[in-house]
Amino acid sequence: MNVTTGRRGRAGRYGGLKRIPLLCLMICFLLTGCGQDGKKDDVSTEGQTSTGSKTSSESKDPTEDKTSETTEKKEIATDQLVKILSHSVEKNYDGRDVLVIEYEWKNQGKDTTSFMIACNDTVYQNGIECPSIGVKIDGVDDKKKLEDLKPDAVLKFKVGYILQDKTNASVEICNLRGTKVYLDEVIDLGGGEGKKPDAANVKTSITLKESFLSKDTEGNTVLVIRYEFTNGEDSPKAFSTFVQDEVYQNGVQCSNLVTCAQVDANTPLVKIKPGVTFIVEEAYRLSDLSEVLVKVKKVFSEESMLSVKIKIE
Repeated sequence: MNVTTGRRGRAGRYGGLKRIPLLCLMICFLLTGCGQDGKKDDVSTEGQTSTGSKTSSESKDPTEDKTSETTEKKEIATDQLVKILSHSVEKNYDGRDVLVIEYEWKNQGKDTTSFMIACNDTVYQNGIECPSIGVKIDGVDDKKKLEDLKPDAVLKFKVGYILQDKTNASVEICNLRGTKVYLDEVIDLGGGEGKKPDAANVKTSITLKESFLSKDTEGNTVLVIRYEFTNGEDSPKAFSTFVQDEVYQNGVQCSNLVTCAQVDANTPLVKIKPGVTFIVEEAYRLSDLSEVLVKVKKVFSEESMLSVKIKIE
């Protein structure tokens, strides 16, 4: 069975927001199971329409190095105090290497709050976020982040981050808005600095890399799509919070709340730094084998990033 694509205009009505950033963690727990393997089909991407965008001013010097944020030490805010007590590399239940970091957090604010509300912890390798979802290691408990602390109280907890390789890991902790930095450190894992993103003259783009049919855990036919996402913005972005992707069949939107063994449910949630290109995987439940329309546009915007038909033969 072949899956082919055809050209489609960019205009289209605005659909409902599928994802709310604060609910992404809840949704991804529903998506991290195993399913039946499907047979991969041939794919062509004729007539694919994708557009690039950039939010920075056109008058900005194109030679400016937007990767300086990874090399220059940032000013550390003091209303929250976060320290790294220790770190180690351990094996996850699925055999992947995990960086386990033990933090000490002191709530130096005026109000009772949790780490989850006060801070946002991210670990990067090669400009790509290392996900902490799906880690099952003794002593690692993300629920600790939800515990409320009164002012001046201290909490110690461990978080695990799935590693890509042995290159250096950049640990960044800031407030939820990203306007304050509480921790900015690099952990040497013995594999060198890794790839440094080059954001000069890079435009944001989303293209359809490939698509094929598979089965979800309930035996339903799903269309798996792998998007190529390039971040040309001025800050790290995740596919799930930067754009909304919609697939329509017979005028009805196809649900992507499915579990499929051939889809890494973490990829839509992974933040990538400016200049990085990353493969995002999604699966959509089909009602039949008729043609589908794939539409991707910016969240809270009518700006189209991708509009393409996929013909299933």
